Amino acid sequence: MEFLGIDPIDDVELARRRVEIEEYAATHAKWDAIETSIREERDELDDELRSRAVRALHAVRHHLGEEWPRRFIWSDARIASFLGNQAAWTAKMLVVLADDIEAGATVPGWQRVRRRLQTPLEADPAILELEAGVRAINSGLRVSFEPTARGAKRADLLIRGNERDSPHLYAECTSIQAFPQSSTDARRTSARLHPALQLLDMGLQVGGSLTRPVSEAELEELGTLTTAFYARCCTSQLPGELDVDDLLHLWATPAAHPDAEAFVAAHGGEMTFSVAFAHDPLVRLAATLGRKASKGQLPQDQPGLLLLEPSRLVWQLPLDEIRATVRNAMLPYPHLTATALVHQHLGEEPSRLIDLSHGDFASIRTKYAPIQETVVLVRNPGSDRHDADPMVDRMFLPATR
Repeated sequence: MEFLGIDPIDDVELARRRVEIEEYAATHAKWDAIETSIREERDELDDELRSRAVRALHAVRHHLGEEWPRRFIWSDARIASFLGNQAAWTAKMLVVLADDIEAGATVPGWQRVRRRLQTPLEADPAILELEAGVRAINSGLRVSFEPTARGAKRADLLIRGNERDSPHLYAECTSIQAFPQSSTDARRTSARLHPALQLLDMGLQVGGSLTRPVSEAELEELGTLTTAFYARCCTSQLPGELDVDDLLHLWATPAAHPDAEAFVAAHGGEMTFSVAFAHDPLVRLAATLGRKASKGQLPQDQPGLLLLEPSRLVWQLPLDEIRATVRNAMLPYPHLTATALVHQHLGEEPSRLIDLSHGDFASIRTKYAPIQETVVLVRNPGSDRHDADPMVDRMFLPATR
């Protein structure tokens, strides 16, 4: 996979786009504007759903605050789907969200979840935590959000039965974004070695590639070399190339040079900079599981449960490979009783339960058409804590089983 740099734009165009973005947000990123849209503009909504969505909007507004739409208007967080998407399913999602928030607001520790729901980067794991808590409540279990687990560290959930001697099941929830940290690093590396706006100011047209991720020390060294290279091209007003072994290749030409167009064409014709990085979604899934199991949020003397929302890349792989990866990753952590993989997606399959080997199972249900939820429950073959298994089953097995 590669991250491709952006084509340069001039300052006037950049300023114009910023003004458009600010004007759009100032007009549309307000609760009143969203309510008007639901009442008057969303043609797919029938009268009943429209009325329910408006009531839900009031509840969500009350809990998330007036500034929430402005923070989330450009966010990819799942919780923000109803802001710009006028499809009927986003109104249904809003209704379910309001119900979950109203249920969650009665639970100890709710304010910590609420704070995370107000931050775009934390909203996806926070909504997964809220949904897991409501799932437990609806299963007749007692829930606390973000209880103290060990020292000053907190788990996401504490789940208990109603019996006095009920085991304490601690749970951690996380949502894995579609692109890993390496893509963030690639973006940062590209900005350092190919600073598009700065190059535009220098009057240079530039392209090139980096063949692998680099360390901080390597990036610093490469940054020094590229800065000097750009300065030479700018001062001499001559095209040039920079090669660092088989790691970095750059070319640059002054835009005003008479042969600039031919030079760019000879180098592929595109002024982009790419940073190659490798990504194995199963390796990343296993690493996330290990990190969540070992960092102290889950006490090792109590049964633990992980709820993971893997990236969509994982679900393109065979289910047996996914389960084997999760099972092997859990083995070093006997306090883990199971991992639940949660996936929300478009679908029209009938709700059903699928029995898998080793006591694992998968369940499919419709949350709000056409959005369905698939949960794959993977048991830990190395677990020494099975006293919480009945609670796990109550949460994830369909009630009609």
